[in-house]
Amino acid sequence: MEPISQTPASEQPMLDSLTQIRSQLTATLSADTTGSTADAAASNLLLDNAWITVVDIVKQLSSLRSNSNDQEVVKETEGGMHIDTEADLLLDDVVPMFFQIWSKVGKVPKDMFKTYVQLIKIQHTLNNLYETGLFTNNRLASLRDRLATVSTMLGSFEPFTNTDACIAATTCVNTVECFRQADKMATQKHTQCLETLDRLQAELDAISPVLHPIHDRLIEIKEELQTLLSRKNPHLFSLSEVQVLQDELREIDSARIDGKYIAKDDGSVVAGQASVIELLESCFDDVHELLAAREAVSGENPLRPIYEDLIRIKGKLERLLLVGRWTLKSGDLVSVQMKLGEIDNLRVDGKFLDEAGGVPQGQAVIHFLLHKCYRLVYKLQIACEPVADSLMPTYNQLLTLQRCLNELKRWRVELTQPELIPYQIKLSTIDAIRQDGKFVDEDGEIPEGQGILHDLLSDCYELLRDLQMGCND
Repeated sequence: MEPISQTPASEQPMLDSLTQIRSQLTATLSADTTGSTADAAASNLLLDNAWITVVDIVKQLSSLRSNSNDQEVVKETEGGMHIDTEADLLLDDVVPMFFQIWSKVGKVPKDMFKTYVQLIKIQHTLNNLYETGLFTNNRLASLRDRLATVSTMLGSFEPFTNTDACIAATTCVNTVECFRQADKMATQKHTQCLETLDRLQAELDAISPVLHPIHDRLIEIKEELQTLLSRKNPHLFSLSEVQVLQDELREIDSARIDGKYIAKDDGSVVAGQASVIELLESCFDDVHELLAAREAVSGENPLRPIYEDLIRIKGKLERLLLVGRWTLKSGDLVSVQMKLGEIDNLRVDGKFLDEAGGVPQGQAVIHFLLHKCYRLVYKLQIACEPVADSLMPTYNQLLTLQRCLNELKRWRVELTQPELIPYQIKLSTIDAIRQDGKFVDEDGEIPEGQGILHDLLSDCYELLRDLQMGCND
């Protein structure tokens, strides 16, 4: 399964035109400017025609997206935020190149180029914050200040068309029109940035102030863990670095009562639980990945093919979760689920064996990767497949089981095999209600939500196996 293309077929001709224009602008910027007047005039005409094409493409994209209900054309998150396609990203390359050239000849204000580039950087930063979820009030306040500065700069450009520089420029009518179009693009981008910033602020405002210190610290921990994960060699970080962060996460986790953060004054459940707990779970996932990475699967290790398959699957799922989940269909995950099932079935008594029946090194990292892939599939399923009301009781039971098993694993509770029997029985009971592998309702129909429940069940079994492997006999 390949990641979903970021270029709808309807945008491909525009993308091709923008690619050609970018090449033309690159050549212009690097060319010798000492040519003849005739050459300069020809070059200006080409640039003017190219600019007309760019303006037309911007209008086409706007019209195409505003008049279409096709999810392939209107790429949005579930919150209604537009997802940039390759055409959007290429426009961010092309438009400032015009401003860079024209600022030298007075067609646009001198600072238009750097102001527009600043807007692009802010927009990309905001989009990245939206995608990762790693933002705080302080970071948003800083970006809002930068946008206010840009707004002041845009306001200072308004009298440009009456200046001597504009009047002295060749073809003043074209100059005025170019400026108006450029100013409109910059203003629209500034508005888009403010809208994204407001969305992010609304997400933070939904979190109780009581949880803000925890939320902010979890973001710092998440970024520290991501830095450690970015080191390709697992031996480039020490276990003590990870364990210090793990201990702090456990301390944050221990503040919950029955899985929830409670207000000290009135005992109420404080707002913003889901966001904070999801971030906490993500940090624990990173810790487990770092610890598992210390157990190398390399060289002639017989588990290496399985390891490489899981790494590839995990990478694809992570890319989908980042950029493709809003246009994903549940059927798109079938091939991945089948592959994970094939790998899962290779285990004997919960372990992956070599040809001689031995237990090679690397069990922990293989189990972690398999578990991680199941979790990613589950998250993607949630984005593209609803759960029918008739399956909600089973869904909630599995969620509770998953949370309990995760907490037992996270806290490294020393258990015996008999102590895990109730969890095994509960899973077996849920598994037994399936008919021909499907969860059915009272009428014998197969309702929506099969994929989510199957992945939750598989994840619970995976967690239980991990706990059984670490049991005291």
